Amino acid sequence: MAKKVFVSFVLDETGSMSVCKTETISGYNEYIKTLADEHKNVRFTLTQFNASKLEIVHDAVKIKNVPELTAETYKPDNLTPLYDAIAATIKSTEKRAKDSPVLFVVMTDGEENASREHDFKSVQALIAEKDSWTFVYLGANQDAWEIGTKMGYVASNIMNYSAARTGQTMTAVAAASSHWAGAAAAGAHETDNFWKDVDKDDLI
Repeated sequence: MAKKVFVSFVLDETGSMSVCKTETISGYNEYIKTLADEHKNVRFTLTQFNASKLEIVHDAVKIKNVPELTAETYKPDNLTPLYDAIAATIKSTEKRAKDSPVLFVVMTDGEENASREHDFKSVQALIAEKDSWTFVYLGANQDAWEIGTKMGYVASNIMNYSAARTGQTMTAVAAASSHWAGAAAAGAHETDNFWKDVDKDDLI
């Protein structure tokens, strides 16, 4: 029986995501479908966030039971409490995952501007504590490498993407996540080489 693995996805639902709302919804749904079709052992957590909403929508749910995102369940608005969203999701995930493999993905097109409880130093400390987890940062319309490495992400797990190509980006992330889940279930995943089995440059 395949080893249980955990995937946590922190999804920006701030106002600037309105321009790629349709692509984000369809790309996210394809991401879930890819994992559900290929890895029944995944437990999935979704956090959606903006300045008026920080919600862990699904908390370590079996991947086959994760519903699709819709225009009614994804409504971009407001500012970007990125640090608070990351911290809340790390704390929720660690309670569920315990010693299991964890893939932690953040997808955002905005820089931090609204967190109340955390700053980059406290998030950096939380990430540093989870050195067995695989952290992936996807940033659009920003210097994703500067922002991601400041928080403690490994540079090789960071992607800078165009919001206009959100769908292609999600295809790349789905493929890499599927490879990661397969390796993690077999006890052979890496924490700092997320893209090794995917030629993401052909997709984004």
